[in-house]
Formats: sequence, structure tokens, C-alpha cells
Amino acid sequence: MKNIYLDYNATSPLRPEVLTAMEPYFKDQFGNPSSFHRMGQKVRHSLEEARETIRKFLGKNDGELIFTSSATEANNLAILGLSPKRQVLASPIEHLSVLKPLEFLKKKGVEVDWVVPSEEGEVSAHEIIKRIKPETDFVTLMAANNETGVLQPVHQIKKNDFYFHVDAVQVFGKMKFDFSRLDADCISISAHKIGGPKGIGALWMREGLKIEPILFGGHHEKNLRPGTENLPAVIGFAKAAEVAFGELEKEEARIRTLRDWFESEILNKIADTFVNGAPTLRLPNTSNLSFVGVETETLLMKLDSEGVYASSGSACTSGSIDPSHVLLAMNLPKNRVRSAIRFSLGHGTRKEDLEYLLERLPSWIKVLRG
Repeated sequence: MKNIYLDYNATSPLRPEVLTAMEPYFKDQFGNPSSFHRMGQKVRHSLEEARETIRKFLGKNDGELIFTSSATEANNLAILGLSPKRQVLASPIEHLSVLKPLEFLKKKGVEVDWVVPSEEGEVSAHEIIKRIKPETDFVTLMAANNETGVLQPVHQIKKNDFYFHVDAVQVFGKMKFDFSRLDADCISISAHKIGGPKGIGALWMREGLKIEPILFGGHHEKNLRPGTENLPAVIGFAKAAEVAFGELEKEEARIRTLRDWFESEILNKIADTFVNGAPTLRLPNTSNLSFVGVETETLLMKLDSEGVYASSGSACTSGSIDPSHVLLAMNLPKNRVRSAIRFSLGHGTRKEDLEYLLERLPSWIKVLRG
């Protein structure tokens, strides 16, 4: 039985170059970057070099880059640390690490105004701008949706008297994206989506931004993120970014071509199948498909039993029997919502793997529909 991994939006395998870069920091270079002695200061230099590497690929030469344990923590730090008091504008298709802090703020009396997406999964920048009121003090919008891959118009939002936060986890290192034109106060990114280690994320913040910590205990990371820095993971993050951006143009084109061919073949071979999300304004690697007449969980179990690893959406909702909050917000028919599968490709995906799946998927769907 083959093992075909098609869940790169959930996580990606560690790149060999990343493991090699991290290894010394588990062994000889194990010092604490906050220690005053030479061993500590030597690894402090490595930490700051890694920080500058990541900031360079973000195209943000100013501001601060704060390392966190994940993009989830980075999102929480941005939202709760900036602590909006009056009104927040957001979309209901955001990742749970954005939606849950907003629910918390709502309980504290903050008004949360939801801007719903179109049936193709795109939130209108015009609608966001139209809904901004004098009391609006925070806007958050993801750069690309993790379930559908649909790109959001974050470049069209120009901040004024409000804070603007962008969850850029799914675009960083996966496609050409002009961060330098992004008029954001803070941007969240993660390592493990691009071949880096799990357990490390970062929040970029513009110069002079006043943000309060949400954790307490030390003076690390500009007093914003206490706790000894996870140095091996930081080094791995920087190396993963270096590798990903080094092959970005070539790899983006390869994966987009593969994805488009794979999608076209499925639509031609299997009736009553639909693509969920805008046809062109999508991440190059993501295909969210509804196989009407088949329950999502049933198909996922069949795929898993055959060594094909896909998902129904965010790994953070794994174990939930609820349908996708993203597809529901898009107001898709229930039979499409309850039959949706996300295939997300990555640097390890090969055409022969997809050919293997395409040879078998039509018969599996036929049996499950029967």
C-alpha cells in the first residue's frame, strides 16, 4: 500500500536541510541565549541572525519579529495584546486561533462585526471598508484561507485609526506574495507549513506598536514572550524559510500545474463533484472538493485505509463532527458542505502519486455512493 500525503496545509514534513541546521543546537551549541557568558552570547548571535533572515523574507526591514510557540499563539498575542475595546471587524472564515480570541473579547463587551464571504469564499474589501465605523479599533483578515485556499484582499485594506492584523500562515513561503505592500500592524507566520519544525511561530509588528504581553514571567522577546527561546526551532524556521523562498518560483509553478491537472481529472472522471472556492484566486496547492452523495468522514476513512492522507479542513477541528465553519459561512448547499475534502499538495507531492489516486478514486466514490 502506498503512503500519499496530501495534507500540507495542516503540516509538512521536516526538510533534511532544516534538520541538519538544527542539529548543533541540540548538542554543542545548547546555551541559553539570555545568559551573559560567551556560550550564551554565541547562540544569542545565532538567534538574532535567524530573526533577520525571517524578517528579510517577509520584506519588512523595520519593526519587530517576536518568536512564539506557534502561529496560534502569534494570533492570540496580536488580538489580545492589542486589546480592542470597542468594535472589531473580522470574517467568519478565519482560523479558530483568531475566532476563539474574538469570542473571548465579545464576552468582555467588545462588538464583533462579521463580514461574510461570497459563495466563492472571498471576503470583499469594499464591504470591510464600508463597515468601518469611528469606533472600529481592530480589523483582522487572513491572507489565504486554510481550507479552501482562497486568497483574501488584504492588500486593499489601508489602516487608519484602527489596528490591522493579517494571519499570513498559508502564504508565507508557499507563493509569491508582496509583504512589503501590506499595510498591516502585525503579521502571523509559522514554520511547520513550509518544511520547518513544529512548535515555532512568529509575529511581526510594525515599528512603535504598543502591545501588551499575554504571558508573564521574563524579559524575553522584547518583554512580549517570556520563556527561554526554542533556539533549535528558531534556527529551523530560518532555514526552512531560506529553502522555501529559494525554490519558490519554480515550486509554486510545479505545484499549481499539478493541482490544476489533478482537479480537472477528478471533475472529468467523477460526476456531481464541485470545487469549493474561487477558481483562480487560490493558493497554488489547495483543492477543496465536494463529492456529493458521500459523507466527508466516510470518504476520509476510506482514503486513510488506502494510505491516502487528506482532511476535511483545519487540523485544529479534528475530532469535531460539525461541518466546516468556512464552507457554512460561504453559504454552500448542505450536501456540498457535508461531502467536502481538502487535498493540499507540497514539496513532496509527485504526479505519480496523484495518478495512483486518480486510478482508484472514481471506483471508491461509486461504491460509497452506492
